[in-house]
Amino acid sequence: MKKVVFGLLLGILVILFGIALLTLNGRLKKSKDLENGLNKAVRESLQTVIESKDGASLKDEELEALVKKQLEKRLKTRERKNQDANYRLDLTIRVSDPKRGVLSCEAEEHYTHPNGKVGVLHAKSTAIVERQVPQKMRQVTFYLPTENGKSIYKQYMLPEGSDFPEVGDPTLSGKRFSGWEKLDGSSVDFPDTVSQDEEYLGRFTEG
Repeated sequence: MKKVVFGLLLGILVILFGIALLTLNGRLKKSKDLENGLNKAVRESLQTVIESKDGASLKDEELEALVKKQLEKRLKTRERKNQDANYRLDLTIRVSDPKRGVLSCEAEEHYTHPNGKVGVLHAKSTAIVERQVPQKMRQVTFYLPTENGKSIYKQYMLPEGSDFPEVGDPTLSGKRFSGWEKLDGSSVDFPDTVSQDEEYLGRFTEG
């Protein structure tokens, strides 16, 4: 009789241990899934908003809905809701500043353990995405004089702030190059860097 009781107790302990192990493993996996899913959802949503023309004007409620949709897709919440009557996913935005490329969110996931108890998981994620500011381009044009006016000798499209181009000395048959001047005839002192659109005309003397 004692052996039977001992066997029953041992069996119960094994079952309880198995349930506890399943609960722990399940919690660890769900926690990792929530953390990874939230990290990706927050970063991808912020990137989408930054790249969108009207993204900076989104309200927090709209941004929250966007992040939650991304997260639900990654966690497959529809399937989980069908399998778990207690399943619920909540999302809250803590910091929202798309203009500066910052978004911080917190997620809370409710689910049922194998032992029937309701568990709650928490995860936080902050994404910082550097905004790419379009670089302004500047046009620098060098002309040579012709019988009918002028023609382009060299033309550059350069990012503002880049080094000023070294154009070299042009040649014209029977004439000697004496330098560059502005189109209005004023003298030229080339800058070190490009800061605005510029036009120059080559000056020649007979020779």
